[in-house]
Amino acid sequence: MDVIKRNFFKAIRSGVFNTKEQLEPMSLFKWQQLVNLAIKHGLAQFAIKALQDEETHPCFCFPNQTLAEWDKIRKDSVLNSKPLYDMDEYKNLRMNNFFLNRRLRKIVDNELHSIDTNTETLRLLSLYISITTYILRDGIQLNEIIRLGYFLRRNGDRVDYVKFESWINRLKMRHIVTLESSVLIQLFDFSHDEFPFMDKEEENAKELILRDISSLGARDMHFSQGNGAFVHNKNNRATLWHICHSARLMKYYPLETTSNFIHSFASSLSEIEE
Repeated sequence: MDVIKRNFFKAIRSGVFNTKEQLEPMSLFKWQQLVNLAIKHGLAQFAIKALQDEETHPCFCFPNQTLAEWDKIRKDSVLNSKPLYDMDEYKNLRMNNFFLNRRLRKIVDNELHSIDTNTETLRLLSLYISITTYILRDGIQLNEIIRLGYFLRRNGDRVDYVKFESWINRLKMRHIVTLESSVLIQLFDFSHDEFPFMDKEEENAKELILRDISSLGARDMHFSQGNGAFVHNKNNRATLWHICHSARLMKYYPLETTSNFIHSFASSLSEIEE
């Protein structure tokens, strides 16, 4: 892992979980790359907070103009970012696979009408589904992973993990949930004990995430129709990304991965430009 990513994860751990880690000195150009990476993942407020906490250190004396720009980015991030904890997290859950989505709706409805309703368990399920949706559609979005970690540290003791495990088994989510949980263990210093529903850590989680977090470029497939009946792909790179990305994730969640790719492809075809 290069120094930018090492400092990035230290800054996020420090900004969110108050780990108080010492950042490594870098050039101003590299710090700006770190801030841009944090903006991309919706975590600018936490990364910049960690930098501001270091501003009295001789290795972290940045130009006043840069500090002012970063402070504005941090304030904008606070205003516009998704909250770390959402009381209504579970109310708009859906999956692309018809059968899995129907099973999900039944799980939610049954739990809400149960005599021992546990909304925190529903919130945990919704966080994993949200992460899965982002991973399959756009690639890893670290702010969703951070929201999961924040929830577990704040409300993990209120979750019915026996019930949660039965739900992820019914939704065929065990492998993808293990992958997402392993990210918190390998990159954010969580322990295996904080995931009582997980049998074995996914060894390749860190490698998969590090490959994906810095990738840029549009990921929407666009098609246009020529003079005849032929349809042309206007973004071959995005289409190739979706194919390769889906292939990498197929072993973790085959049903939803397949349905997500078909849904993305069909949505793009429905918006054909003439």
